[in-house]
Amino acid sequence: MARPGITYLEVAKAATQLVEQHKRPSIEAIRQVLGSGSNSTINNYLRQWRERQGQHLEAQQGLPDTLLIAVKGLYEALQADATQQIAQIKQEHQQALAELERQLHQQQHMSSALTEQNQTLVEQLTASLQEVTDLQAKLEEVKHALQNETANKMLLEARLIDKAVEADRLIEQLKHAQHNLDHYREAIRQQREEEKQRYEGQLAKVEQLLQQQQAVIATAQQALAAQKAQLEGLEHQRNHLEQAHVQLQQDYQTQALLVQKQQLDYQFLQAQYDQLALDHQTANEERHTARTQVHQLEKQYEKSQGRLELLEQSLRKAETDITLLHANNRQLVQEKAGLLAQLKHAQSFSSEENT
Repeated sequence: MARPGITYLEVAKAATQLVEQHKRPSIEAIRQVLGSGSNSTINNYLRQWRERQGQHLEAQQGLPDTLLIAVKGLYEALQADATQQIAQIKQEHQQALAELERQLHQQQHMSSALTEQNQTLVEQLTASLQEVTDLQAKLEEVKHALQNETANKMLLEARLIDKAVEADRLIEQLKHAQHNLDHYREAIRQQREEEKQRYEGQLAKVEQLLQQQQAVIATAQQALAAQKAQLEGLEHQRNHLEQAHVQLQQDYQTQALLVQKQQLDYQFLQAQYDQLALDHQTANEERHTARTQVHQLEKQYEKSQGRLELLEQSLRKAETDITLLHANNRQLVQEKAGLLAQLKHAQSFSSEENT
């Protein structure tokens, strides 16, 4: 395998240079001109060069070997150089197109990922708005329950007042009954013996009524204590509901801030998506420009082929002139000088094309 730098074109140029110097293009001579290269590599390239020269066929026509080998070697070198440069240009543009396609695929992938992320954020925003709506509904329920508890509290206070009024009325009735009892005792003092049985019965009834009234009072007091305890429980429940209301308001504010943050994130991602879309459009325009450049290079390649065909025609014409001038040595020398001038012109033309 040849080392990097040793190519067929270098070997062909070295062999042509040796022929122009009237030296035999051997492996050792070519390695001295190039300064490096293995025997097998130089031998393979030198054999290919000799096969392409067709020196034996041309020698049968009576042309000088040195002139014929120099002309064909230079032509072969120019053609190989042009072919190699065209192939290199095609390879570079193919690599550029592949890189642009890879960037386009990457941009499309990023665009799809951002679209999915955008959809996810929209779903999260919808869920957050639904949570805020649910929290507002719960807050309304708590307010309604608090209003109901307040109404119940007012109703219980009214009932408590009614119970207190009822107890006062019963106490007043008890005093009135006691007053009547004293009056009766004074009135029937003289009839005590006759009406003792009836009086004792009435007294028993009054005492029983008194016990009933006392039981009613005790029951009313117990109910009053229970109402007070229930009122304290309602007060505690109201405080708890107020704390829950405050907490719900804080949660609502937190959710509102979170929704605002998500909206800002969504706007930022939307801006990134717009920038990526612009980059994608720019990449498409660059790709179109690259394709246009490749098309122009292909046209230049076709023009180079036409110029090479013209050069081949010139070379064939030169070979015909050389054959006609073979009999006259002096005229052959002049024709040789003319051919060398044409070859130098072709070299300068090829150098301008390569530049």
